[in-house]
Amino acid sequence: MRYLAIDLGQKRVGLAISDAGQSMAFPLVVLEAGPGLISRIAEIVRSEKAGFIVIGLPLNMDGSEGPRAKASREFAVQLTKAVSVPITLFDERLSSAEADWKLAGSDLTRDDRKKRQDAIAAAVFLQAFLEQQKDIMNKPRIMILQSAMETAQKAVMHFCERVQDAIEKRGVCYCALSGGSSPKMFFELLVRETLDWQRIHFFWADERCVEPDHPDSNYSMAQISLLSQVPVPSSQVHRIWGELPPAEAADQYQNTIRSVMKLQAGQWPFLDVVLLGLGADGHTASLLAGTDVVDNQYDIAAAVFSQTMPHTRVTLTAPALTAARSLLFIITGSSKQEILREILIPPLRPWQYPVHALWSAVDKMTWFVDAQAAVLMHSVH
Repeated sequence: MRYLAIDLGQKRVGLAISDAGQSMAFPLVVLEAGPGLISRIAEIVRSEKAGFIVIGLPLNMDGSEGPRAKASREFAVQLTKAVSVPITLFDERLSSAEADWKLAGSDLTRDDRKKRQDAIAAAVFLQAFLEQQKDIMNKPRIMILQSAMETAQKAVMHFCERVQDAIEKRGVCYCALSGGSSPKMFFELLVRETLDWQRIHFFWADERCVEPDHPDSNYSMAQISLLSQVPVPSSQVHRIWGELPPAEAADQYQNTIRSVMKLQAGQWPFLDVVLLGLGADGHTASLLAGTDVVDNQYDIAAAVFSQTMPHTRVTLTAPALTAARSLLFIITGSSKQEILREILIPPLRPWQYPVHALWSAVDKMTWFVDAQAAVLMHSVH
């Protein structure tokens, strides 16, 4: 995938392009600002096969935004209507100065330098963007297993280690469960384990807004496959009350978490281990693309309204999930091949792939992936 950078000026607009491997940025062209600019850029996006656009954000030196930064944001909104590729903004405060320095020793005339400067400035901040993305796009710990059964077995071993470690260190374990086909196999294997069930509190990463005995209820599946078969006290099972109105269910759930974990105002819960999956569209828990919940930095739990899903949902937010001590992903099946490859390629795109909203906690992630899901991962470098 190639990246296109845009250095927006009042008179001229510089464009730069990356190589397909996202290693190097090169000046491309300088366009005249004015009518037809967006359609011209759209043509270049298609001809250059650009899969991502980075627009320079000219912040003031103190980091504040002035009229030029506002203009860049407005331009990004307009360009979004003309192209179908993701767009982000990137700090380009020093790019023009560096472009001047690069041109200082050339034999170009002043006018020619000015014309070239905009494209070089775009290349400068695009290169900085590429290097930043490589720095932050660390990979989670990934365990590839031959079958879905072996994947669930290894995940159970990891889960039990985290539970026992929490009990040894703090006398109690707080964990959160998820729904789906992979967790069902996980639950059926976990039942066989010898754990100090009296010291474990169970929460949920997310829930559909349905009755607790509904076939689509995450709680129902865990109750049938796991909780009804182990001696965990019912007072330590903290389900999301999906039968309530969504906003009320979210408030009730986060109040329960605060009460059980004795949190002070403004504190995030420190769950010891969270069981998660990965949707074929890049969502995890119920952090769904196109919803406000992906950007929610205030609540522990929130209601999720999406026209792409059959049920309204309640989910732990990204800050609540990233505060956990361990994030355990189970990813199985051929339907996950494409998304596994996509999310491991920079840059981070949480608005497109919400699992990226958890990337600040990538060092706490362990992914258990079966061979079918891992087929395309060899192409990720």
